Amino acid sequence: MKDKVSIEFVHPLGHRITVHTTEDRVWETLAKYGRQRWTPATLPPNGFQFPLDNHDDFPWELIGASRPKTYTNRDGEEQTVVYWQGMRYVQRRGEAGGRYNMPEAIWYSRSLRDTDPPVHGKNAEYVRLITFSGPGRFPFPSLDSTRNTAGPSLEERYHAARDRLSNHAATLSDSGKEALRASMREQGLTHPPDPLTEDFVKAYEAFVQQLGADS
Repeated sequence: MKDKVSIEFVHPLGHRITVHTTEDRVWETLAKYGRQRWTPATLPPNGFQFPLDNHDDFPWELIGASRPKTYTNRDGEEQTVVYWQGMRYVQRRGEAGGRYNMPEAIWYSRSLRDTDPPVHGKNAEYVRLITFSGPGRFPFPSLDSTRNTAGPSLEERYHAARDRLSNHAATLSDSGKEALRASMREQGLTHPPDPLTEDFVKAYEAFVQQLGADS
């Protein structure tokens, strides 16, 4: 008889849900619900930690995160980001060496919010989701056989459209920006619902697309 296992997730709506499975199906279960953006119940102190070699093919669905995407922000700078629990984590890189001879590292972090638990240490203003650093390689199983093609999440679609809108707004005069804000208020697009809904994201995407068509 296979050992039974219970896994606690946080649903995108905030509910904590326990899923029962068997030991031989743990990875499959994590991937199945992670693709639906169900996340681990808690974030480890200083975030998840894996060897540097795991970064390029890391199975992000196992922690309920989106895959890294690169966008151009309103300042014209490229940023690679992932989304976890509806929040955006930006990729940072650290070269090997320095004063403390640190190893090369890649990590994803966001600014600390007032509602976050206190963070101590030299990076007290940031929350790290995950860090890739050090030698070796964690032996993740192949998940290709259980992978689906659900497409980008609502959060990814909304932030991608918002980035395109920001880039467009940067080209407008002050009066043009005010007209844009007025149009968004009229269509109810200034304040996204929490959590995001399919109807809102579709309307937001359509609004941004119409701006591109009219430009």
